Amino acid sequence: MKYENNEKNISIIANEIEIGENVSFGKNIHVRLKGRFSIGNYSRLGNNTEILGNNAVFGGHLFHSSGLKIGGGGRQHPNADFKIGDRCTIHNNFINVCEPVVIGDDVGLSPETSILTHGYWMSVLEGYPASFNGVKIGNGVIVGYRSLIMMGVQIADFCVVGAQSCVTKSLLQKGVYAGVPAKFIK
Repeated sequence: MKYENNEKNISIIANEIEIGENVSFGKNIHVRLKGRFSIGNYSRLGNNTEILGNNAVFGGHLFHSSGLKIGGGGRQHPNADFKIGDRCTIHNNFINVCEPVVIGDDVGLSPETSILTHGYWMSVLEGYPASFNGVKIGNGVIVGYRSLIMMGVQIADFCVVGAQSCVTKSLLQKGVYAGVPAKFIK
């Protein structure tokens, strides 16, 4: 299937496309998915957006300002799926989807926040480490400006991650976390 708006430079290509009621799109949006693209009612996908992978599902009442990139080097992987719940706010984030990224309801990803689901730089054939693992973010989570969420991390409901933090391990209880690596503050 294909949805296009030449005036706004929008191209959405997926096997299944579902666009809810009163959805607004900015300019320069390019979506190339093998599976499903879905965006819920009263949502906004802003300018300069690129979404690549298998499936991308956005809940209702989403607000996106501009500059979102979903995909990355592992976007061809069979598990390259993205799902975000209702009433979320996202900005110019980079979300790598080699493995699934699942984000709950009422979540805020501050500007320049990144989520990684795989990492390796040196050859795994020569014995260097590699990590491939999804990310799950619970309901009511706020992630501060320029934070990084690493592969395999789960963040419990109602956590706050301070600005410029690096979340390397799961945050399993509600609280405020900050630092590199992110640690429990209160």
